[in-house]
Amino acid sequence: MNLDKKKGSQVQNKTPAPIQITAEQLIVKTKERQERDVAPPKQTMLDEDELLEYRVRRRKEFEDKVRLKRFKIGMWLQYAKFEEEQMDFQRSRSIFERVLQVDEKNPTIWIKYAEMEIKNGSINHARNIYERVTTLLPRLDVMWYTYISMELRLGQIDRARQIYKRWMTYSPDANAWKSYARMEMKYGDKQNAKDVYEQFVRCHPTIDTYQRYAHWAEKQLSVVDARSIYERAVVDLGQFAIDEGFYMSFAEFEERNKQIERARAIYRHALAIFQGEENEQLIEGQQSGSSLVKTSLIGKGVQQQQQQIQSNTASAQRIFAKLSAFEKQYGDRETIEDVVIAKHKAQYEDQIMKDRLNYDNWFDYIAMTEDAIEGLVPTEKEKEKIRDLYERAIACLPPAEEKQLWRRYIYLWIKYALFEELECKDQPQAHTVLSECIERIPHKLFTFGKIWVLKAKLEIRMGRISDARKTLGRALGLHPKVSIYNKYIAIEKEIGEQDRIQKLFESLVKWRPQRVSSWIDYSEFEVERGEYERAR
Repeated sequence: MNLDKKKGSQVQNKTPAPIQITAEQLIVKTKERQERDVAPPKQTMLDEDELLEYRVRRRKEFEDKVRLKRFKIGMWLQYAKFEEEQMDFQRSRSIFERVLQVDEKNPTIWIKYAEMEIKNGSINHARNIYERVTTLLPRLDVMWYTYISMELRLGQIDRARQIYKRWMTYSPDANAWKSYARMEMKYGDKQNAKDVYEQFVRCHPTIDTYQRYAHWAEKQLSVVDARSIYERAVVDLGQFAIDEGFYMSFAEFEERNKQIERARAIYRHALAIFQGEENEQLIEGQQSGSSLVKTSLIGKGVQQQQQQIQSNTASAQRIFAKLSAFEKQYGDRETIEDVVIAKHKAQYEDQIMKDRLNYDNWFDYIAMTEDAIEGLVPTEKEKEKIRDLYERAIACLPPAEEKQLWRRYIYLWIKYALFEELECKDQPQAHTVLSECIERIPHKLFTFGKIWVLKAKLEIRMGRISDARKTLGRALGLHPKVSIYNKYIAIEKEIGEQDRIQKLFESLVKWRPQRVSSWIDYSEFEVERGEYERAR
């Protein structure tokens, strides 16, 4: 029997049916056979008793629902709406008050409550509601807006102004202040609008706030006021706290008012800030680890500094683009050249940010800066600017104590010393530079004879021959080199100190007896002196 059931349950014919039934056909057939919805019968109230009975029944239904679902605010609002439709406003108010006890911080309840009063002409009731909610929830901006909107629709300008003043005591966001100023302008009170903007910038001292205030003043054809607002922003916020957009807006304002020199000065000042002063401090800190920057690193990590430098570089590029367009329109050949120099400076700074150990980039950067004043006597400001650039460059020590890595680096010091002596005519400062360079070199591993010789020759030019001898003697004591011996001997020959030359040759051949050329030079020196026996 079980076998028969199993056999009967198997499909006898597995070929597909000639007509396939789709899901769509099933749905269509179901829809066709579905009976139409029967509309509920219309209920007509024939007399007052039936109406009262209907109201009692509906109220009981609502009361049961709000009792079971007390926190379902939509049910309460339907209940209040029902009472409003029945023109029983006292009951509707009672329901709103009850639901406020459930959730008094729900803005929808207050809005519906006030709308009900306004719709039915109870303006004073609506005012009371708005007064209550703005006192209870002063940060709920929508209630302030609807309150003010109601008073403006009623033509109560003074009331609306008083509401704004009360609102402003809570220091709302910028949109509230802008709305207040727009209302004053709409009703023709420019002085009040100006007072609003003054309070606005005191409450929200931001770039956007000052810009809006300045744009408003410019629209009122008060160029002097607008300019003073821009200048106040720089003083109040600080030049490093302001982004490039503010400076460009300031410059465009001056350009619109035909103040070309003012606009140019603003562009260049902004470029100096984002390209020079701030970046130089940050980059120098990363490279030298000076005490000033170490202090700043307490509150700002190296990664944050790097991000700040990138941001400043991007800002400088945007300002440069605006300045280039400006100079093409208003500038002469000299000003355009200045812009080109500024562009190259930005490129060099960008390369430094990417690889501060690229000494060729430093050489090019310094050469460009020096060429900008070529043929002229550099001012003190220009000297300090170039010195700062050299200081930043020499702060980039090679990553390892290997002579090959130090070769290009040492030439930065040499160039720095030559700049101090030849361009600045400051031999003591050049001497200080070379002395500091000598202290940086790890003489136990290697040395650079040219640095010692340059320092000694500088000391001779300064009339300090004994110091020059001490310098070269120290060089031979720390890390003797044939080149240093040869230069020392040449210097002594110029001075004419024969005994010193002889001692130097004795020291040289004792140090390197296998060096034939040293013996030959020594013998030639003795021949020149007439000491043929010693020469033999």
